[in-house]
Amino acid sequence: TAPTLCVAVLLAGAVSAHANDRAVDDAFWNSVKSCRDADEVNLYLSHFPGGRHVAEARACLKKLQ
Repeated sequence: TAPTLCVAVLLAGAVSAHANDRAVDDAFWNSVKSCRDADEVNLYLSHFPGGRHVAEARACLKKLQ
């Protein structure tokens, strides 16, 4: 499946100020946290390698293996 919501959130984040980075990180994670698609979780990790939800994302990927 195409991560349409993720891409929209990412694009919104590209033009947001640093103060909004946390909100963009949270919004992106909220769009993929159902852990149904490894590609979407990997997309989160690639765009937020130091993000607030990295541990959760890694656990999600482990669950999907």
